[in-house]
Amino acid sequence: MAVLLAILAGIGSFFIYSFWQVPELLGNLGLFIAQIVMFLFALVAVFSYKGKRFSKMYFLDNTHVFTIRFLICLISLLGSGSILVVMALFILGN
Repeated sequence: MAVLLAILAGIGSFFIYSFWQVPELLGNLGLFIAQIVMFLFALVAVFSYKGKRFSKMYFLDNTHVFTIRFLICLISLLGSGSILVVMALFILGN
C-alpha cells in the first residue's frame, strides 16, 4: 500500500510541476499547496512502509542496497521534496 501511495505522490508531483509552467489554471499558491499535500503523501509512504528496506549483503565490505519497493518510496519523497523546494524558492523570490 505504501508503494502505491508513493507512486501516486510521484505522479502527482510530476503533473503539478508540469502545470506550474501554466499558472493560469490554478494559480501558483494553489499548486504550491497541492505540492505540499503530495510531499506529505510521499512522507507517509516512506514511514508506513512495512517491508524490507535493505537487501542481502552483496559485497564483502558490508555494503547493503535498498530494495526496489523501498527505493520507489524514497525516490518519490526526494522528488516531491525537491519540487517543493523549487516552488518555495520561486514563491519567496517574487
